[in-house]
Amino acid sequence: MSASLPPTYESLYGEFRQVEDPKGLAQFIAKAFAVIISTMTAAVLLALLNIIPLGMIILGSSNLNDCPVEPYIPVWLIVTGLFSLLKSATNFYYRAKRQREGRPPSAADVNPNPFDGLLSCFLLVWFVIGSVWIYSVYDDLQYSNPYAFDYCDQFTYVFSFVFVTLGYILLAFAMCCFCCCCCCICFRPKRQQHLNV
Repeated sequence: MSASLPPTYESLYGEFRQVEDPKGLAQFIAKAFAVIISTMTAAVLLALLNIIPLGMIILGSSNLNDCPVEPYIPVWLIVTGLFSLLKSATNFYYRAKRQREGRPPSAADVNPNPFDGLLSCFLLVWFVIGSVWIYSVYDDLQYSNPYAFDYCDQFTYVFSFVFVTLGYILLAFAMCCFCCCCCCICFRPKRQQHLNV
């Protein structure tokens, strides 16, 4: 019964204190990520985040022919949604498999399968391609005449634009956090070793 309860503050704090003095930055990040991902809150959050890929698939499918200014935008929404759900499903499968085997999450299990890495690379490249399609028609776009060559369904385009822009904002934020962590680790004072003479 206690396996389904969320972890206590003390247990999470204790796990983070164990991560306090790693041999390297990569090990610290991997351990911290493993601790965070192992919580029930993260699982619920990941389940809620699957709503976005489902919405992308529905929006792209329903407006497949409603964006002549760049017909690949609805296709981009569909493919991004499908592959995001596939990535989420494979991550869930490996997490459930690890839990069935009774293995606790560890730094070695942060990226348990090569297929996940392949999906991540594809989604990254596809994201960049989609951002080129979306940003390239920004100035040549109108929403009023659906029969014109420069038309795109307003909700489809605005959703795509906001999704890509938020992706770049989150990437910039993550890079800033990473740089701050690097600076804190590199410039923290060295611990003095007390020698008893």
